[in-house]
Amino acid sequence: MPRLTPSTEFLNQQPTPLHLPHLSSSLSTATTVNNKQGIFNFTNHERMKQVVELDFSRTNLTCSQIQFITCSPNIKKLRKLLLCNNNCKDIQFITASEHFLHLQYLDLKSNSIGNNGAKLIFTSQTLQSLTYLDLSMNHLNDEIANSLGTSVHAVKHLKTLSLAQNSIGVDVARAISMNEHLKNLTHLNLGGNCDIGPMGTKLLCECQHLQQLIELNLHNCYIGKRGVESISSSSFLKNLESLNIFHNSLSNEDVQPLATSKNFTRLKKLYLDYNDMNSEGLNAVFLNPRETFNNLWKLSLDGVTIDSESVQKIEQFEHLKTLDVYGFNSEQVAHLLALKILPRLLKLNIYWSMYGHDCIKALIFSIHYTKCHLTSLRFDNSNIADEGVKLIAKCQAFSHLKRLRLNNNGITNTGAKYISKGRFLKNLTFLSLKRNDIGIQGLSLMIQSKRLKHLQILKAKDNSVEDHELVSLKHLHGSKLVC
Repeated sequence: MPRLTPSTEFLNQQPTPLHLPHLSSSLSTATTVNNKQGIFNFTNHERMKQVVELDFSRTNLTCSQIQFITCSPNIKKLRKLLLCNNNCKDIQFITASEHFLHLQYLDLKSNSIGNNGAKLIFTSQTLQSLTYLDLSMNHLNDEIANSLGTSVHAVKHLKTLSLAQNSIGVDVARAISMNEHLKNLTHLNLGGNCDIGPMGTKLLCECQHLQQLIELNLHNCYIGKRGVESISSSSFLKNLESLNIFHNSLSNEDVQPLATSKNFTRLKKLYLDYNDMNSEGLNAVFLNPRETFNNLWKLSLDGVTIDSESVQKIEQFEHLKTLDVYGFNSEQVAHLLALKILPRLLKLNIYWSMYGHDCIKALIFSIHYTKCHLTSLRFDNSNIADEGVKLIAKCQAFSHLKRLRLNNNGITNTGAKYISKGRFLKNLTFLSLKRNDIGIQGLSLMIQSKRLKHLQILKAKDNSVEDHELVSLKHLHGSKLVC
């Protein structure tokens, strides 16, 4: 079902999007538009003239329906178009529409536009105002290199470009590095393209017109030690605020160039997850954390072991607000107790703890005595069970929580009951309990809880609930329950 946002003077001052598929005068009727006549009526409604944002994600639009949308004279004020997860293959109506001269935001991720679709976008004469373009997961490869390398109108205002999760490699990296019309890029996501490699990374890092980059995502690009060296020694990556190099099979030796780089004084987010490094490599990277990473406020270390020295290093990040850690054992639970940085954290994410119940106890103890004000806690895959939930629900230190994720923890209706009655969970707006053993009774208790009156989203996929029960529950409380 599409989301619509009425036009205002500035795009970032829009009111909350309205779910109005046929824009009735009462603004309340919800009917589907998955047919040709419905789309025609929808796009030709008088109110469409004021719409600046359209979200048709996951609506399975056909080629003819996309044509109706793009050809409508009522969409001239449209600035933002989302068509994610639609299996779109034919997009020439988008790239050729005269009504998209002022379109700024185009999200086509997880479709099937292929190389031909990407070429149409890069060579388009009408998509001349784009600042955001997402073509991730679209079956692209290096055949798009020439059209991207010579593109002018479609890329000259781009600030964000995502080509993630495709099959592109060095040729596309070279095309980006050679096209000076990409000089306004601030966010570049090439993650999930394993053929980028050290050479592709080097080409990007030696590119002068990419010196405005503040976010670089090269996860799972097999960048290797040479890639890390290129990033660390680049003369043009001085403005980076976010660097993602997780899942690159980087060893302790591979990551050492990060420790002495002068490029990370502005870095706010660092993702080192799922590499081949251990605490030795981590400690080497954070040799002088206050000098090299003095502005870091998010650190993601999933899959990286930490020891007492690592804890001491992490404690030196004065601005750290979010910490992701993985696989706590009994010794690391003790390290958590000693983590003096807890009072400064707002978000803590813990995955796959073998001692989940002990870890929860340690965390509660630490938070209680450090006056921590966590607003987000993620504790997945740790088998904390109902007793662990009870500890969380009865802990006053969690009274600031707005987001809580406890996926895959063996939680039953009993744990759900603890949550529904938890007076210190009253500020929750988001709750994820996927892959547990909660039944219809437990879900109903949480949805109807007066204590959880601020809860907006409850994710409960893969629990002990029959499909027909979920359908019934979603019908009654669809605004909250997300399966």
